[in-house]
Parts: sequence; structure tokens; C-alpha cells
Amino acid sequence: MSAYIVNDNVINRIVAMLWADAAGGDRYLSHPIKRLGYDVPSNPKLLARHMHNLNRFAIWERYLHREPYSHQFKDMWADDRYQTLVDLQCFLYQCSEGRADQSHLFKALYDVKQTLMLVLLRETDAFQKTIWNKE
Repeated sequence: MSAYIVNDNVINRIVAMLWADAAGGDRYLSHPIKRLGYDVPSNPKLLARHMHNLNRFAIWERYLHREPYSHQFKDMWADDRYQTLVDLQCFLYQCSEGRADQSHLFKALYDVKQTLMLVLLRETDAFQKTIWNKE
């Protein structure tokens, strides 16, 4: 497997989705991140910085090569939850080298990904038409 530093907007969209969820009424997506002590609405840059550092750590674990800190945070909207899901999958895949996937942040983001997948699935017509406890 090859690993690389993800595009800045991958991290920025994930953080934006978590910001919107934490600032809104639902909070089911951002709950695993909040449990780690992140207050995304107050300080989204902190989460973005830690995510980038996790990605850098995975590169170190894979290649024993230090990548310089290069992430540029910018506020953005994450209005396409399917794109954000793919961003989460990409980020987690790139951070699955060595011990990086054992970090609390990785595990919390994995939980976010699983919850987002379930939310998106439940909203589909096919899922809505299924029958609970079908014979």
C-alpha cells in the first residue's frame, strides 16, 4: 500500500461537516470527536491540525520519512455528505499505516464514518421501502 498526504480540502470538508453537526441540533456525527475533548465549533483549526498530523504520522510509519507541516485550513461548507464520506474513507485509508490507526483520533473518525454511512443509507428510497421484521 502506498500512503500520501491528503489534499487540504479533504480535511477541511470533514472538519466542516463536524462543525455543522456540532453547532446544529443533531450532534450524532460529531459525538465521537467531542468525546475526545474537541470543541469543533470553537476551534475547528485544532481538529484540522491534529488530523493533518495523524496523516503525517502515518507517512512516517510507512516510509520513515517526515513530511513537513503543510495543511492550510480554510472554512468551507460540506454540503455534499457523499463527498464527505468519500473524503473520510480516503483520509482513514491514508492514515492506516503502522500505529496511526490505533490512535484515539483515528478510531473516533472511523466511528464518524460508520455513522455517516448508516445515516446516508437510511435516507435512501430503497431502505425506506424495506419492511421491518419481514417474513
